[in-house]
Amino acid sequence: MTKSTSLRPDVRYQAVNRRTGTPVDGYFLNDSYYIRDHELGRIEGTTFLYFGGTSRDGVIEPTFPNGIGGTIEGVTLTLADGVYDLEPITSDA
Repeated sequence: MTKSTSLRPDVRYQAVNRRTGTPVDGYFLNDSYYIRDHELGRIEGTTFLYFGGTSRDGVIEPTFPNGIGGTIEGVTLTLADGVYDLEPITSDA
């Protein structure tokens, strides 16, 4: 487990919206967040840092200007748009 979360090392987790049951793209693995094979975020303590953004007129505008996407406690990710459960991915199917 990581120090401040209940995520086990070497296990992939997907974030599933608690309200809608919809999983988000990407996965968490070993304190990092990936979409496909690109690291776009990191867990530091209970803070989820997100490095992604939106390209507008050739300039990337960060999704979260301060880089802080949310917080993680146990296996719960809290973002500005909702609460997500981090569930182990049992297969790549």
